[in-house]
Amino acid sequence: PIRRSSARGAGLRGVMGRLAAFGARIVEILMHLLDRVIPPPQEGRRGWLGSPYAVGVTVLIPIVVVGLVIAFWLSGAGESTFDQCVTRAMSAGDTARTIDSADVRGTVAGWNAVLAVVDECEAIRPNDAAMSALRREGRSILDRLQNVERRNPTVIYPFPNAELTNAVLQGEDLYVLDANNQQVYRVTLTSDGLGVVQGSYTPIPAMRRGGRVINFDVGDLIDIAWADISAGVAQSNVITGVDRNGVVIACPPRFLQDCTAQQLPGSDTWQNPVAIQFWEGRLYILDPDANQIWRYDPTGGTFAGVPLEYFSGVGRPNITGAVDFAITEAGEVYLLLDTGVIVRFRAGEVQPFAFTFPDSQQLNAPIALFMNTNPIAQGLFITDRSQRTVFETTMAGTFINAYRAEDEGLFASINNVIADSNNNVIYALSGNTVFAFPRTR
Repeated sequence: PIRRSSARGAGLRGVMGRLAAFGARIVEILMHLLDRVIPPPQEGRRGWLGSPYAVGVTVLIPIVVVGLVIAFWLSGAGESTFDQCVTRAMSAGDTARTIDSADVRGTVAGWNAVLAVVDECEAIRPNDAAMSALRREGRSILDRLQNVERRNPTVIYPFPNAELTNAVLQGEDLYVLDANNQQVYRVTLTSDGLGVVQGSYTPIPAMRRGGRVINFDVGDLIDIAWADISAGVAQSNVITGVDRNGVVIACPPRFLQDCTAQQLPGSDTWQNPVAIQFWEGRLYILDPDANQIWRYDPTGGTFAGVPLEYFSGVGRPNITGAVDFAITEAGEVYLLLDTGVIVRFRAGEVQPFAFTFPDSQQLNAPIALFMNTNPIAQGLFITDRSQRTVFETTMAGTFINAYRAEDEGLFASINNVIADSNNNVIYALSGNTVFAFPRTR
């Protein structure tokens, strides 16, 4: 437990020193006023200041001033904003320590409240020893209760002025979508997955706002995905992007200048698509505002037909809160809602699915879903920026782990993650930077 005496004592000494100086200045001003009001006596006559009454007044004034200073301090008027914040933080810590350890939810809520006040204090005065110690105590308790594992992420690559929202890993090539500049980049990772090959940074000219492919002008990009089958695109194993005008751009990884493009029919029926996926040559587009997943079937090497509705008939589900989706090799669609729920579908019909999390842990406001289909470690990774946390579960929703950075500020702008089972590495996209950390210790 953190004791408040040292922090309080340091604050008290500072406050009293400032008040003493203030009191001395007040006394000096009062004595100056007395000199003006009561002039020196004429020669040979006794002045008023020489009387017993005047001596008493002179002695009394400093006493009154000091008394007022002490009274102001005791009433709290002498505390600085930081001192008051420290007092609140220490009091919240004392309260959190009294919560029964069997009351997991209450303990979590209590220590979260403590850390919120500590954040306030550190915003006023960073790196205060007492507040740092209180933060360590609270975080240690919360991590243990919430099954959180801390990692020290490695910076893989910072992209200038970027806001990275999605990534595709194919072999050692990492493709990232920068929503801020509306540009897709490629970098090549080192064999251990923890670095970037020097000189491999490559913006893809065709995958950017204002780019031009054949006769198509590229607009804002919705998302990127890997197409391993050539049923609807010119060739297999290409990185693809779809823009908001319905233009599909496909680029072979070794010849990024030789991109192809096509116009999707019926894009004027879209409302606000947010993500794309390929499955067995078909293209799926998640459009929450339209309460639909649009499906494009390949015909003669292109997507020539109008979009089909994944959800049809009566009793359609409400997916207006969907933020991301993924498709298994068997064709099952996993849909992540902003409420922290995943709904699973097969051929448009809902299937049983429920998270199995510890009582102390839950999804608050998830924003992205990554499905790891590698047989070595199949599972789901959910990004929750509000908690600066990456959650890992099985395909059935059973909790495996929750990951946070030792420096939580690194994940303050986290948008997405992908996992590489071969190197056992998780890549986090936060702000303009790709970070990497080991999945297991």
